Amino acid sequence: MDTLTHMALGAVVGEVVGGKILGRRAAVAGMLIALLPDLDVAVQPFLDSATSMLFHRGITHSFLVWLIISPLIGYLIWRHFRSTSRNAWYLVAISAWFSHIFIDGFNSYGTAWFLPFSSYRVAIGSIAVVDIFITLPLLFFLVALVLNREKSIFRHSRWLLGYIAFYIVLSLALQHSVEARAEVAFNDKGIVVDRIKAYPTPFIPLVWQVGGETDSSFVVANQGVFKNSSWDFYPFRKNWNLLLPLVSNREVARAIRFTQGQYIVRQSSDTLFISDLRLAPLVLDGDSSQFVVSFPISVRAGVITVGKAYPKRNFSKKTFSKWVGFAF
Repeated sequence: MDTLTHMALGAVVGEVVGGKILGRRAAVAGMLIALLPDLDVAVQPFLDSATSMLFHRGITHSFLVWLIISPLIGYLIWRHFRSTSRNAWYLVAISAWFSHIFIDGFNSYGTAWFLPFSSYRVAIGSIAVVDIFITLPLLFFLVALVLNREKSIFRHSRWLLGYIAFYIVLSLALQHSVEARAEVAFNDKGIVVDRIKAYPTPFIPLVWQVGGETDSSFVVANQGVFKNSSWDFYPFRKNWNLLLPLVSNREVARAIRFTQGQYIVRQSSDTLFISDLRLAPLVLDGDSSQFVVSFPISVRAGVITVGKAYPKRNFSKKTFSKWVGFAF
């Protein structure tokens, strides 16, 4: 999730688990502690392209680091505020850190909960990295926390945390519903797919990107949650054969691993691009260059270079108009 969401969620969690005992300090501490797992971004500029993408949401988002570091933080805060409850500070630190790594697992980016024992990255993909249905209520809570003269707004924070839990469950239900509808649409059109995966588009999850995998391609479409419009499937050839001479390269292999097998390869002039299908653009209309994350690969004098996979956001009146057409 984005930084604002993590800060606000950490504040809510801190208030719920420690607000009655610690007052507003619980929310402030929760807000700051919830930012700590993302300190890995400070190291990313010093790493190679694909390595940096895998490093983010890596070891700092693992259960092991959470279990080791968060109690230590709670202890250090308690040492600073010795007049308050030690157990309450432990609970605030452990819960705020966990809120960050837990909700990140519901994005499609991938979160390495099980490092160093397994490099598998959890990427449920039911919630977009930026989702205003989560962020805005949390930001309203932060404003209320600042303006409220009482020491604690425990009751409101408890209801808000319940809403977040409900929304996570709802996102899973919506994902399952869209995938089930997509399966029917694929069958109706005679398209045989091995697996189907749906991801919400950014900001407001009223439109989802659905992809079905065949032997040679990914077949992708947009579909609204409440509007059952016709399915316009766009086939994107995998072109994985273009990477065969390059897969022994470490960075190329890591770029492929980052995509969790959901990628296509396209060629532009003398550059290859590994495009990740999991990170959905606002609207996809058949242009493979619209994919949000693509790794450029070039070969010069026998040297393979994997460029930075900068996110590409294609926002315009045209794409927004198409998005509205799917949503409503």
